[in-house]
Amino acid sequence: MSSCRSIRSQRRFSHSFGLIAALLAQPALSGAPPPETRTPAETFLAVRVNGEMKPVTLLLQDPDGRIMARTADLVRWRFVLPQGPPVIHDGESFLSLDVISGVRWSIDPATQTLAIDTVAGNFLPTMMLLEDRRPAKPPPPPIGGFFNYDLSVQSTNHQTSSGGLFEAVAFSPWGSLAASAVARSGVGSEISKTTRADFTRLSTTWTLDRPGDAATWRVGDTISSAGSWSRPVRIGGLQYATNFSTQPGFVTFPMPGLAGEAALPSTVDIYVNDSLRMRRDVLAGPFSVPQLPALTGMGEARVVVRDLLGRQQTLVTPFYASAQLLRPGLRDFSYEVGAIRSNYGSASADYGRLVAVGTERRGLSDSLTGELHGEVTRDRQAAGIGAAWLWPVAGVFTASVATSRSSEGVGGLASVGFQRQAQRLSFGASVTGTSDNYSALGLPTDPRAPKKLAQTYISYATPNYGAAALNYIQQDFRERSGVQLVSASWSFAIGRVGHLALALQRDLRARQTRVGLTFTRALGATTSMSAGASTNTRSDNWNAYAQVQRNLPVGSGVGYRLITTGSGDGARTEGSVLMQSDFGTYEVGASAHGGSTAYRAGMAGGFAMIGTDAFASRTINESFSVVKVPGFADVRVYAANQLVGRTNSNGAAMVPRLLPYQTNTIGIEQADLPLDATVDSLALDVVPAYRSGVLTQFPVRRSRGGLVTVLLDDGGPLPAGATARLAGNEEEFPAGQHGEIFLTNLLKENTMELSWRRQRCTIEAAFQETTDPLPHLGTFVCHGVRR
Repeated sequence: MSSCRSIRSQRRFSHSFGLIAALLAQPALSGAPPPETRTPAETFLAVRVNGEMKPVTLLLQDPDGRIMARTADLVRWRFVLPQGPPVIHDGESFLSLDVISGVRWSIDPATQTLAIDTVAGNFLPTMMLLEDRRPAKPPPPPIGGFFNYDLSVQSTNHQTSSGGLFEAVAFSPWGSLAASAVARSGVGSEISKTTRADFTRLSTTWTLDRPGDAATWRVGDTISSAGSWSRPVRIGGLQYATNFSTQPGFVTFPMPGLAGEAALPSTVDIYVNDSLRMRRDVLAGPFSVPQLPALTGMGEARVVVRDLLGRQQTLVTPFYASAQLLRPGLRDFSYEVGAIRSNYGSASADYGRLVAVGTERRGLSDSLTGELHGEVTRDRQAAGIGAAWLWPVAGVFTASVATSRSSEGVGGLASVGFQRQAQRLSFGASVTGTSDNYSALGLPTDPRAPKKLAQTYISYATPNYGAAALNYIQQDFRERSGVQLVSASWSFAIGRVGHLALALQRDLRARQTRVGLTFTRALGATTSMSAGASTNTRSDNWNAYAQVQRNLPVGSGVGYRLITTGSGDGARTEGSVLMQSDFGTYEVGASAHGGSTAYRAGMAGGFAMIGTDAFASRTINESFSVVKVPGFADVRVYAANQLVGRTNSNGAAMVPRLLPYQTNTIGIEQADLPLDATVDSLALDVVPAYRSGVLTQFPVRRSRGGLVTVLLDDGGPLPAGATARLAGNEEEFPAGQHGEIFLTNLLKENTMELSWRRQRCTIEAAFQETTDPLPHLGTFVCHGVRR
């Protein structure tokens, strides 16, 4: 078989040499008669496609001098294959380069190189993605839970009051159950000693997220959907709704894409609003960016293409993106059924009328999104439609109409609006009107719903003179006078000195004007000061304030806040100190006003549990993980390269503030592990569900290593180079100087076989658990082995 391959290779080389000679001789033979028809000749040539070198490739040349390449090579070179039957040679498919439109080729006999030049459109397109947008799949949460508390006490003029906010959450693979409550108590004067206390349930909800469907089930206390023209209400019942937060990074609104061509391998830079958002290397041919970064408003995308020769081309594309729209075919829905809840926060279970609510939004095209919304109770019903339409050169137009039926009769609602959002100039306006008998959820019945609500705004930002805004709002009622306000603001930076803001508000119906001025200056990374003053045209006094505060750090640390407000007898001064640790946040403060002094103190934190592991922590508002490094205490644990804690005596630590449904990287410090620790990975990626825990166990184990010293019968050390092998273990351990051998993966009782120049002996060694990272197991004699 090898001789056949050698003969074929020699034949192909001779064909190649003959092809080059024929090409050199073509001018001299131009007048000769055409040769007889024969099969294409094989040749091996180096290939250069649009200046990019390819490996030496088998090619064919027919008697007319046309070059044919294997279809497999054309695909590898990313050519778009033309239609037409290929030529079959030795069982392989070939296509002539001449049948590909826009291709020019030539052969350099000196270098035996085939040079192919073609237009970019002949290559397969390259798709450029900003990031991997596939949602991370969290594992089913284990059984566990956490408890949050926020306690406070305040004393003013011998009257003491206290309160607490509590939340308990239990999670499992079948969802999570959350319950919250508030407790209040107060003591009157020292004479009466009257005590008042109450405990109020806030909410109780079972939640099941379905990340694959971007949806969530809720049973218990929840909030209904509102749509574009209605209002949400609290209900106790069942809800099934879209939840795009279970797929972070998923962009719900249409984003423009970009496309271009590169004749040579190039570097593509994409700028959005003059900010570099992506840089990629692309191969020759068309390229496309299916989605720009998720930015809303009017902007401009600029694509700069630089090829290998340094040539540059620029493409500019304006765009307008709005979160009010949905991508074509995308649904955003919410359906609820239950009982309307009233007096939330003051009554534990004030449930009334049964209600059913449904909202359905769908992207009809890149520029049009439609909406349906309906709500039904026994004594009132309402339904309506809405739409959002994008005019790319202007902005987004919205409109909705609704009708209702109640004991008052049939009523209607109509609303229109417009919004333009841009880097410099933004403005918008909307107006909503209702008829006399209109009624819907969340709207008052006595007095009746507002007759009209109109508002408009305009804002302008400059690069050097700050930003200014002007707003107008008018609300008309049926039974009482309405509101008509105009407000204006201007804010700008004074170099590195600070930031100045001016605000003005005019009540056109009350004929009253308020003016305020605020100055803010940063004193450090977490410390700032601010001062301001305001006045009212109906008052001759100015109300001034000054404040200095230091924010709490991300980790443990101390913060404070000192503020004084008012003037004269109305002055008020207060201060507080805050401290934050890994186990909670604490605050003490005092205030003085008009000869009265008040004191307050508070603390907030939480407890978390997974299995038998329990931890004290700060308030748990996000997801968390219990990290286990079994048997290794005081090991530093990192999240997103930030130190978040150390393992306890059981080798466990809690990592708070993880991002739900996203990949979070948790690592441990190798320097904190003993020398005999075997580490398979120092960093693991975890994906927790929303407000639940995940167990992260690092594959770290002790190798039970130890040092033995082996001597021979003559008292000398076992020679260096001798090997030892533990019974049941194929790993060999070499002997070092002085007959010392370091062994790993030891058992309590170990049998070692030592060998040296075909000589063998067996010794027994015991291993006792110890904290010594390099214990010495003893000195042993290897009988029967000579040097």
